[in-house]
Amino acid sequence: MAEQGPMSPQRRGELEERVDRLGRQAHLARIAGRPAEAERFSAEELEALDVLHASRPWDEYTQQVLAGALYNRSALLPDLGRTDEAVAAAARSVALYERLLAADPGRIAPRLADVRGRLGLLHARSGDAAAAEEHGARAVEAYRDMAARDPRLRPGLARALKQLATARFECDEPDRALHPAREALETYRRCDVADLLEGLDRGEFGMLALRVADLLAERTDHDRTGEALAAADDAVTQLSHHVRNGNGGHGPLIRAMCVKGLCKAALGDPTAEQEYVDARFLADTWGIGIGAAAYDRLAELAEALPPAARDDSAAT
Repeated sequence: MAEQGPMSPQRRGELEERVDRLGRQAHLARIAGRPAEAERFSAEELEALDVLHASRPWDEYTQQVLAGALYNRSALLPDLGRTDEAVAAAARSVALYERLLAADPGRIAPRLADVRGRLGLLHARSGDAAAAEEHGARAVEAYRDMAARDPRLRPGLARALKQLATARFECDEPDRALHPAREALETYRRCDVADLLEGLDRGEFGMLALRVADLLAERTDHDRTGEALAAADDAVTQLSHHVRNGNGGHGPLIRAMCVKGLCKAALGDPTAEQEYVDARFLADTWGIGIGAAAYDRLAELAEALPPAARDDSAAT
């Protein structure tokens, strides 16, 4: 779509309107669960932006819009099994934001950290553990510095920590994932108390809490079991909210309830039985769609209860 000669103001205005329209269409298609359609709009948006950028490569506004479009594209391509293309889009977005950083650090630094965090996670999913660690750690470092100066940026720190922890889980390094995961959950709690949850996905943090609870529940010492119980309780709280808002997560919620019950049983807490009763009721209500993993956890919790408690629960 290369164009010859200088671009007229009218043509530039037409392309800018096209970019704006296609960006909205891509966003709406993605949240409606139509990733292929979203990708088509995104590709057309990017094509128009490349023409605008080529006509004025020095224009900082166009570079910002292009970097943002690439960031958005890097989020939808993995849904289509195109992770390598998503890595390339995110890497190009990083390069653009790095060039823009000096001109407006207050606006650009959080965006650069956001795309770095995503790039780290994408590298993890494509099998490049070293690149995943580099970009994820740099995103955390950047947000830690920014949040220390402006507490309103704590949600960004929570998100970057979550991405780094998830990347380490993806790279099969669960023990190394625990530290950023714990800090992510603690930062998330502080954001919740301070009413700073805007832009954070409860479901994602619920899943991270479940992952931490699962890992810690495998350990045998009581200190870890208590921490696993706290993480499982976090997971139940966040995933319950996610389910109530129609966002899915039924199976993970039941698994979180079961892990919570298992931790209570290990600690001798008699309310473990009620966790089983509640989880089994939801499983019976929602049916087989909750997935085999949830049923496996239910069976595991049932085995952890005293025989009398299991019998009483079955009669409920």
